[in-house]
Amino acid sequence: MRYFITATVSLFLYDSRSVSAEFNLNFQPQTGTAVVASVANIDCFTGAGGGMMGHGGGGMMGMGGCGTDTTPFLQQVVRDAAGNQYYHVIIGDPARGSNFAQEVYIQTAASGTACWFGCANARVGGMMGGGGGMMGMGNGPAPLTASAGSAQNDRSPLSATEAVSGNGTGNPARVHMRQINNETGFGQEFLKARDAFKPKITQTITTTEMSSVFSVGMDTIGYSTNNVSAPIINTLVINNPNIPAGAANFDIAKFTATRNVTAGKYTYVLGAGDGGSFGTYTYVGGNFDVYGMEWASFCSPAQNTVSGCTAFGGGGGMGGGMGGGGMGGGM
Repeated sequence: MRYFITATVSLFLYDSRSVSAEFNLNFQPQTGTAVVASVANIDCFTGAGGGMMGHGGGGMMGMGGCGTDTTPFLQQVVRDAAGNQYYHVIIGDPARGSNFAQEVYIQTAASGTACWFGCANARVGGMMGGGGGMMGMGNGPAPLTASAGSAQNDRSPLSATEAVSGNGTGNPARVHMRQINNETGFGQEFLKARDAFKPKITQTITTTEMSSVFSVGMDTIGYSTNNVSAPIINTLVINNPNIPAGAANFDIAKFTATRNVTAGKYTYVLGAGDGGSFGTYTYVGGNFDVYGMEWASFCSPAQNTVSGCTAFGGGGGMGGGMGGGGMGGGM
């Protein structure tokens, strides 16, 4: 279950009518009144356990604990100061040495109409659907989010059919998130600090032979704007005494008059999916078809020995809850 949630997490997850008070992206759980009781809450992060008494009012993992995967993992339904609900998901923990870590807040879809399980109009049947099941134990429903996907995505989390997996479908203006990927000599951060604005992406490489810095700050550009170029840093220094000083260096700032920066020049038009998901991206320069990705190519069998990136278990009532509505979507 934890794997398919991870596999469908949104990377670039608009609704200008939604006023939000974004949470800090610090890889920390929310606590107290910010946490909404939900059967979808899972805590394999704080050590409080994932059962009915787990963090944030218990949750699904009461059915089987946190399993053998020791990766810090947290999923909560939370509420911001403006009253918006989000799914909050953390994978990895830099404080415990995780070189890769990701924290996502994705808004839930309109409440009161349907949910994944735990309400009268639940999309997933069985033990947790139809308003019964876990609801009788005092937990709230698992709401939909601003992403698409189906109730079969727990068995096909890497499906290239996004209507099944939910991958790539999220409404980008209803999410804020942070992802780090660090190794010796290499650092990368994807930071989308506000729902309504695009991300800032930074990458640094430092070795004995060379050093480079790349940064593109799209974080003041909204999703209906395609005529503003993002500030960009792109420098490269080759450390080789046999090359004349400065001859091997590059700095894009020296080419202001001739460079053509298209970073940030794209728009997102709301789609017909939950919360405006499954929309259309339009680029001023070039193109990227997020709905044409082969998601399985991102999965390494050597790192996923149980599934082999091909065989995924089904959780019955759990199927589709997180990938399709709870966490699915992105890019």
